[in-house]
Parts: sequence; structure tokens; C-alpha cells
Amino acid sequence: MKNVFRDLNIIGIESPAEDLDIDVRYLTRAKKDEINNFSEEKMAFKVYIKRNIAGLPVRNSRAILGYCMDGSLQKLHMRWPTIDEQTFEFPSVDENNLEDLYSEIMNTLSKDPELNNGYADADAFIGIKV
Repeated sequence: MKNVFRDLNIIGIESPAEDLDIDVRYLTRAKKDEINNFSEEKMAFKVYIKRNIAGLPVRNSRAILGYCMDGSLQKLHMRWPTIDEQTFEFPSVDENNLEDLYSEIMNTLSKDPELNNGYADADAFIGIKV
């Protein structure tokens, strides 16, 4: 996994590990020995990465890195948009009433021209302060 973080840093992605969902999948083949026993042999692996901010997934933000078993990067497919931080404050919300909080959030999001249909896209990070 050192190679994965090194390669991400080389291409300009310096997200901390806790902000990434990482899934490693191996390409294997069956290997037969002299006495006809079969075993799995790892040939290569792919690393699937999704980005989170403050525990929330960032839509349209992912990377797929393909490696040989020696750790050399062979393929890279990536969509990793820049994120501009936006912070919304909701002073009128009673922190004990989640319905009010939800309504206030949806109301604020629907007024922001940067957001599409009430959902933040990968170009917007929304922090909620109560």
C-alpha cells in the first residue's frame, strides 16, 4: 500500500488515509504443481479508492490504480475534482429537533446556485455548524 499513497502524492492527491475508502482486489490464476495440487497465484491487483470528507462520500470522486505484483503502476483511471469549502450556519435550529435541522439544511441548499437539485456535487463541501 506504500506504493499507492506514493503514487497518489506524485499526481497531487494528498488526502489523509481516513478520508479514503480503499478496496484492493487481486487478479489470480490457478497454478498446478507437480503432484496435481492447485493453488491460487496472484498476478496483479487493482486498488479502488473513493473519497470522503467528514465521513461523507464525495460523489464523482474515485480512482482506480492497476499494479503488477512487483508494485509497479500499470494503469490509472481517475476522477478527483477540486473541492471548494463552503460552510453554512443555521442559527435558528434547535439542536434537539432533527426535523427542523433537516428542513433548514434543505432550504439553504435549494437556494445555492452552486448545488444541483439539493445535492452537493463534488465541487462543493458543506460543513454544518449547529
